[in-house]
Amino acid sequence: MSKKLTISFPTKESPDGFYFNTESVTSKAISSNLLLLLTTQRGERWFYPEYGTDLRKYLFEQNDNITEDGIRNEIESSVSRFIPKLTIDNINVENDSYNSILLDIFFTYKDSYFSESSMLSIRFKQ
Repeated sequence: MSKKLTISFPTKESPDGFYFNTESVTSKAISSNLLLLLTTQRGERWFYPEYGTDLRKYLFEQNDNITEDGIRNEIESSVSRFIPKLTIDNINVENDSYNSILLDIFFTYKDSYFSESSMLSIRFKQ
């Protein structure tokens, strides 16, 4: 049996009868942690109000370079603070006419035991 690393996100019931499904694959665990960080609104988490991001405030902003730079800075600062072993390699920001933002985040996780690169796509809707 493989060692379980983290709770998978979005949460769902485990096929083993537990409350939450867990991840044992490192890339999925890292992606789950990153997804949880980026989709948590800052101030939403009790007893840890600074955890998360303010990405939703960009939904109704102009589709320009200033907004894209703000999104990139928000992601990079939150990741460097809460997941320091994760390095953001590239962020593609795409806005559409329906007030949603599509983010493709390319990242590398470096630990003393391994290094792994992956990509995560997220769509924020109004």
